[in-house]
Amino acid sequence: MPATLSEAEKTAWKTAMNGGWTTNTMSVAVITPPVVDKQNKNYWISLRGANLNLPPTSFSIDIMDESGSTKLATVPNSQVQLYTNGLDLTFYYNFKDLPIGQYKIRLWNGVAYYVTPLTVSVVQNLQIADVSALTWTKKIYNDASNPDTFGSGGSAIYQSNSAVKAYSTDDPTIVAALKSSKLNNAGENFYLEFSVNYQHAANMTSKTQYVGLMNNASNVELLDQTITRLKTVGTLGNSLGYRVHYLNNTVVGAVSAGTTGTNETINVIIVKNGTSMTVSMTARGVTSLAIISVPDVEYSLNMAVNNMGGNATTSLNIINLYKF
Repeated sequence: MPATLSEAEKTAWKTAMNGGWTTNTMSVAVITPPVVDKQNKNYWISLRGANLNLPPTSFSIDIMDESGSTKLATVPNSQVQLYTNGLDLTFYYNFKDLPIGQYKIRLWNGVAYYVTPLTVSVVQNLQIADVSALTWTKKIYNDASNPDTFGSGGSAIYQSNSAVKAYSTDDPTIVAALKSSKLNNAGENFYLEFSVNYQHAANMTSKTQYVGLMNNASNVELLDQTITRLKTVGTLGNSLGYRVHYLNNTVVGAVSAGTTGTNETINVIIVKNGTSMTVSMTARGVTSLAIISVPDVEYSLNMAVNNMGGNATTSLNIINLYKF
């Protein structure tokens, strides 16, 4: 029979045999958090990818060794939260009995196994950072005064001010930039999660805003100093949406009729591990991932905002920061 079926018919057959649940190839682009410690506590682990809507009567989640070939533990199904959107899967697990090391996750959807290419690292101790102790420096166009643009602790905000520079939709000038104090010491690895909120009307600008990490050794300037390849570009003249988000020059969460409005938030996760940095951006329900090579130095958060055609606010808020 398999030899007589088309690929579409094979997929339909597998889906029917799986109780109507999808049997399309599973994938995982993000595991959050990617690092846990050996405390005697449950950690909630979230997977985000595609085709993760596992059938509730026929699935399993296993903890595998770093190679993905040996099963070390099975997560009880009662500790798993399934979602029907196919994008998310969440479970909790106590990692206290696993040795320090890297572990992959294996999923079973009733028909096939899938082993994540990403790992969860188990370390002895996590160091939760006190983000309230962060300080910020800023640079304003022509060194003008803009007291409503500032950073404090784990948050930073840009508020436009026409007295600094007259509003314009075709002016490429970056009019404000903010830089935090250092997030880490050289040689330290960290997990950073933050959100960025954009508030401005449609058709405000065709220029670019930047947010991400910069080398702490550099002074803040009115330019893109980030190394994390995140940017947001206004869609001047586009009545369907007002900004496009990019990671590594690839659109994340494409503009559509459902993405209009004046208020939008994206979420960003950055994991530094040695000279490798994993960056994920979630925008409009879509998550994209990039892995870049970086120097093992001290890093700061950076935000640089261009001039716009009217009143605008861009704000950043740190959700989690810990070192390992």
